[in-house]
Amino acid sequence: MVKWRHVPNLGLAFSLACSDGTGLVLRNEQPMFYLVLSRPSVGSAPSQPLAALLATTGTPVKAEYRDADSFIVRRVRDGRLLAWSSRGLSGGIDTDPRAIIEAPGNYVLAREDSGALLGRAGLTGGDVYRLDASTKGVSIHGEVVLPEDPRPTIDVSRGQVVVRWNRARGAAAYLVTATTERAGTVMTADTAMLLRFDAPDPNQPATPILRIIALDENYRRFITDTTVRSAGLVNALGLFGAISVAETTYQRPKSAVPQRDPNDLPWWSARLTKLIPCPTTNDHCWAPAPICHQTFRPGGKSCNTKG
Repeated sequence: MVKWRHVPNLGLAFSLACSDGTGLVLRNEQPMFYLVLSRPSVGSAPSQPLAALLATTGTPVKAEYRDADSFIVRRVRDGRLLAWSSRGLSGGIDTDPRAIIEAPGNYVLAREDSGALLGRAGLTGGDVYRLDASTKGVSIHGEVVLPEDPRPTIDVSRGQVVVRWNRARGAAAYLVTATTERAGTVMTADTAMLLRFDAPDPNQPATPILRIIALDENYRRFITDTTVRSAGLVNALGLFGAISVAETTYQRPKSAVPQRDPNDLPWWSARLTKLIPCPTTNDHCWAPAPICHQTFRPGGKSCNTKG
């Protein structure tokens, strides 16, 4: 498990695409595609539409909406097609990461099923979905497994609270957010987390909320490795990924007390971290693995979590 500050690297992918290693390329006609499949969250309001972004990489600062000659996503198990439609958008898109993520997608998936076509509400966890698109003579292909929904439970024993969830089929990792935790959102490959109740009191709501997001391997790789320009795709930059989300509420037991040192990492984090000798002492310090984007502070047992 690592503390996670998610900065999407889609904008970085645009800028990397404009360099061939020998210098800056002024323009790149390569297609860029971004789609994260997801079902409506467990216990959420009625399904919202899901959008995909298809663009021409363009310049390091500006991408451009791009039309597809064909745009097909199917569920591999039964061959059923998804109900996508074009919004007919055109013009430029700022490649700043925040602007890219907030840019309206130019293809939208219907909320509900329409005849034989699947809407967002008809997507099923654990299944493989295949993308086949054609645009300006380029054939784009991709596959992704939509993770099953996490099903969290809360265990309370001797004043300690542990959240546990199923190992969702298709999930490569989980992002876990609990409103009572100072760490904010953490990433883990395991299926349990000790709640510390160490967030400052003003930030703790009357009814705490727990959110677990199951990530497929494409999505996990794309957000944890800033050198990855394409995940789940052939002949396009960007991402074809999938997530499943679950939310629940929980209560703070009267006997619960904040755990010591919130920078300590729990035992199940070992596979994502390593011990590094502190340069100026004989002690060892927990330092995050490369995917964490945090920096190590030499000279002591703590690590700088501002990365």
